[in-house]
Amino acid sequence: MKKAEDIFESDEEIKEVQLDEVKVDSKGTSIDMAEDYNFVREKLIKSIVRGSEIIDEATKEAKTVPSARAIESASGAVKALTDVSKALIELHEKMRSIEKERYNKTSQDGEPIGDDAGVLLKSTLSDLLKSINEEEKESKE
Repeated sequence: MKKAEDIFESDEEIKEVQLDEVKVDSKGTSIDMAEDYNFVREKLIKSIVRGSEIIDEATKEAKTVPSARAIESASGAVKALTDVSKALIELHEKMRSIEKERYNKTSQDGEPIGDDAGVLLKSTLSDLLKSINEEEKESKE
């Protein structure tokens, strides 16, 4: 019986792989949250679009050459797409919940409470994103 070392031994040179450092800067909770939301939303939507294309091709393959593997692949793609779609819906629900909670917070005199970035809390995400875009334009000028 062969030893595990003999089975997995290889004459090929092992190359060390290094990944570039990823630097993440914080701009304040509201700004970070809006940027993260947009980033995650974009990735989820791209995954949904690409997953739909994969499902179309997997379904064609399963119908053309019906095999257990082709059907399994198509059903796996459908499951993955369903999970990503649910994640997108949950992202929207969480953002609405966070915005509602923040909007409802007020100081003793009834004024809305600012966040740690000094940005006045907005009632909707679109208002927040519009405010951020305006601030970015002003800072560039």
